[in-house]
Amino acid sequence: MLLVVFAGALVQNQLLHELADQVEDARGGVRTSGALLGERGTCVVIGVVAVVGAAACAVLARATPVAIAAAAVLAWGCWPARSCA
Repeated sequence: MLLVVFAGALVQNQLLHELADQVEDARGGVRTSGALLGERGTCVVIGVVAVVGAAACAVLARATPVAIAAAAVLAWGCWPARSCA
């Protein structure tokens, strides 16, 4: 389950990083997922990663508090993307 949380948080972080560096990437001719999806699409993917990761943690966790903590970590990863709403 720790791997699910880590992978989800890593994907969220990478997508947020791509949004932050969008101008520099465009100047350098770099195509990223963030550029391909656009700001709103990237924020949607960040939210989907949180929901899918939280659901996977709920299935994998042997204790409810652990599942709640894992879901909170992934939900916290969505917080910077709130400006997309």
